[in-house]
Amino acid sequence: FTVFRTATGTVIFFVVVIKLFGADHFMDVFSPFVWQWMLLYGAVIVVGGQLCWFKGLKTTTASDVSLASSFSPVAGILAAYLILSEVPTIAQYIGGAVIICGIVLNQIGIARKLPKTDTIMVAKSTKEMEVGFKGV
Repeated sequence: FTVFRTATGTVIFFVVVIKLFGADHFMDVFSPFVWQWMLLYGAVIVVGGQLCWFKGLKTTTASDVSLASSFSPVAGILAAYLILSEVPTIAQYIGGAVIICGIVLNQIGIARKLPKTDTIMVAKSTKEMEVGFKGV
């Protein structure tokens, strides 16, 4: 199913790009310069990032992964601002504020609960690490 979905999406994307930008948009597709950067990007950014992610999954708890994943949209907006000089929109500011407020409220709730269930949480996290992700 995923191969079919990917192939269908590729064909639809190709047709839309040809209609919007014309065939000249693909002039440099066979340029060695483009492919060297694509290979570098694939090897360093994609593969390196996935290996770091899997290493992190092996050595941390699910709650820590969830907390780190919550920052992903905010980090994306910040990276777009720093790298591409894209100024965030009002909707992005509001969304980022909602995400950060949710994270803060969650951490406050955990901090209030933790002293009562300290030994239970340690036992749960120890057990969680035993059956955690054992991939790459």
